[in-house]
Amino acid sequence: MRPNSELISPALAMGETMMLGLRLLDEGVRFNRFAARFGVDLRDVYRKEIERLSRMGLVEVNSDRV
Repeated sequence: MRPNSELISPALAMGETMMLGLRLLDEGVRFNRFAARFGVDLRDVYRKEIERLSRMGLVEVNSDRV
């Protein structure tokens, strides 16, 4: 590990990816990129959260991204 670096868990890395990606309103978080990076579908990991936020009108989900 390099000096001044931090080792984070996969769960934290996924959460950071979602948080930072959702701030990019035009880009969002693409399903294929998330799966390529983490080996899981983000809809499986964050299904409840995505459904709740979508019902509240806080996120949009389309065929390729949140």
